[in-house]
Amino acid sequence: MAATAQQPERKISIIPEPESIVEKSGYYVLPDEVVVACPSGNEGAFVTGLLKEKLSLAPPGKKVVVKRNSSSANIELILNRKADEKIGDEGYTLNVTQQKISIRANKPAGLLYGVQTFFSAVTTTDREQQKRRKCYMAGPFC
Repeated sequence: MAATAQQPERKISIIPEPESIVEKSGYYVLPDEVVVACPSGNEGAFVTGLLKEKLSLAPPGKKVVVKRNSSSANIELILNRKADEKIGDEGYTLNVTQQKISIRANKPAGLLYGVQTFFSAVTTTDREQQKRRKCYMAGPFC
């Protein structure tokens, strides 16, 4: 006798709940060396440091390189040059594709909230059991 079980579909659960979420299929896998693009100047220094620390220390631990305004980054932290009135001072947009993760905000506070949402949405999984562990930006985001 054989039995099969389906795993329930994972719904995005983020607190506080975002104003809107556009769900798509797929996921983004963080590489072992993560390049983070940060805004120039000191405005985003705290958020960049927090992101670097959490990615470095949390299992499976990533090597994190921070670069100023790098278009080849895995994670982009972007302060809008022109304010997006829809998101205000503390809002953000988090966009995940199969190529990268982008967090945009009008102010550093928005970047901080975007990074917090990023960490609440990241899952660590053993897809190949003991072979290797990777951090996934879990779908359905990208």
